[in-house]
Amino acid sequence: MNDVSKLLREKAASLRESVPELVAVGLLKQAGLSDEAARITVAQDAFEKQACNELTYKGIDMDQAVSLVKAAKINVKDLQGFSLVTEEEALADVFEKVAEYVEYLEVELGKAPTEVRVEVEAPSMPEPLAKMASIGAFTFEDLESLRNIPTETLTKLASTMEEPWSIGHGAGAAVAKTDPLLDFLMN
Repeated sequence: MNDVSKLLREKAASLRESVPELVAVGLLKQAGLSDEAARITVAQDAFEKQACNELTYKGIDMDQAVSLVKAAKINVKDLQGFSLVTEEEALADVFEKVAEYVEYLEVELGKAPTEVRVEVEAPSMPEPLAKMASIGAFTFEDLESLRNIPTETLTKLASTMEEPWSIGHGAGAAVAKTDPLLDFLMN
């Protein structure tokens, strides 16, 4: 077991130990109750406690609130949206499943050969595409889409990418500007 899976399992255990409802379910299961009965008992008690707290918050005496909640005889199994599994327990289960998967991947990686040799061949490109790729103005996706164009068209397109005869550039070193009257007199 590596550090990651160990950490995940510890986190799952600490989640289960930090939630009082889950601890109570564990104790009831140790006392002989089934898992479902223990969960329902804990959920019923938590529901009644919360209902009493809400009633006392609204100004009703604690004894009267307890008797009202008991008289209502609300069963948590009948409530809409009731689940036997708490969010924390579901999260702890996810942590444990991820830890198992990490361990499985480690075993699979252990079975893999230690040396992997990958030889990548550069895909062959027509000469016009290679010329366009060397310019650097096109992305890989652009070049892939240009691959479908006929070769004659690519050749024409590639020939327009070059600067013919360097037209528009100076032939030599630029001469510093001088006074126009001096230029006239000297020439």
